[in-house]
Amino acid sequence: MTLLGKGAFTAWHVIAEGRGADYDRWHSHEHMLERVGIPGFLRGRRYVAIGGGPRYHVVYEVADVGVLTSPAYLERLNDPTPWTSEIMPAVRNMNRTLCRVEASFGCGIGHAALTVRLSPQAGREESSRAGSRPS
Repeated sequence: MTLLGKGAFTAWHVIAEGRGADYDRWHSHEHMLERVGIPGFLRGRRYVAIGGGPRYHVVYEVADVGVLTSPAYLERLNDPTPWTSEIMPAVRNMNRTLCRVEASFGCGIGHAALTVRLSPQAGREESSRAGSRPS
């Protein structure tokens, strides 16, 4: 699947016991629609894990990473709806990542994703950001 745009917001998380149905309704009927209504948000999707790891993986494709610090996005982020304020305490162990899309290829939309989360080696964070390779 080819990603739209040159940026992405991706998040992995779990939901508190007994709140999954509430979360699914909120995410499908308010949050996803709200986010893709922000200028520069191009597409959103939510995946559910079939194996280990956090239950949910959410991806929002954006025109570029600047969209994720834009006034329109920050306004929504900093002024949550009442429903969002009710649901967010149930979201646990959130790992959010802002991504630059360097390359994307494929065809079709797809219905499954495999994700691999990487962390830089301790003490090598800056060289990882710069794109350099270890010597």
